[in-house]
Amino acid sequence: MLQSAPLTKAPCPMRSLSSLSSMLLVLSLLTGCYTNPHPTDGPVLQYATQLTSSDLTPGLNDGVTLSFSIQSLAESAINNVPWIIFLDGDLNAVVASGTIGSIPGGGITPLISSAVPAPAGGGTHIYTADIDPSNLLLQRDTASNFSSLTLTFADFDLSIDVPPSLTPANPTTTTPITVSFSILNTDTSGNGTTAVNVGYQVLEGLTILASGTVTSIAANASVGVDAVIPAATAGLHEYTVVINPGDVILEQDYTNDSMSVDVTIPVAN
Repeated sequence: MLQSAPLTKAPCPMRSLSSLSSMLLVLSLLTGCYTNPHPTDGPVLQYATQLTSSDLTPGLNDGVTLSFSIQSLAESAINNVPWIIFLDGDLNAVVASGTIGSIPGGGITPLISSAVPAPAGGGTHIYTADIDPSNLLLQRDTASNFSSLTLTFADFDLSIDVPPSLTPANPTTTTPITVSFSILNTDTSGNGTTAVNVGYQVLEGLTILASGTVTSIAANASVGVDAVIPAATAGLHEYTVVINPGDVILEQDYTNDSMSVDVTIPVAN
């Protein structure tokens, strides 16, 4: 059974305050000044299970199975409800579609699943499920028709395993400094992929003091790096190590690719 939308007040003609006019005003309110603004709107559908994936950290070329379930807030069954899943906000980039044969009144569908391939080139992408995309049901509220999921297709995650340290621990204004750290390749996909040509930089502010490349890092292994930077002036310095600068290598998480270390260099005697 369809539910009625809230009543809203429509403009009524101005009347005098005489008793007759007051009676006419009451009659007019009862006979049409209050109306249902959406008398033909249909039922509301919502997600019982939000869009999810069989693999939340898929590899570069790994396909995934996307799933969701739908609940109806109508009292009667709803039949032949279409759905689509599209990519990166583009309604023309549909990666899966189908039709739900019937949703019982107040009921929940079984899990609806569809296998989709990895996007070309991997990287981070947004999948959006849309039920009744053309609003054939004339729903009262279509905002609940959408459910989105972000997935990153990459074989591993790079991170700074051992925080940067300085040698010597108490440098002077005439001492070159060695910044030591290690880079970890965490196998997030299960594909056992080796990371190759992993770049790194040591910066002070925006100034690059040292840079280089680690040729290869095996899955679930780390490689130590010693980067030499010039002697510094007296005072407080903050050196920042950045791995995979410019995000040129696909990985699951780019937020753990930098770490800083502070040092105070005394005034020379």
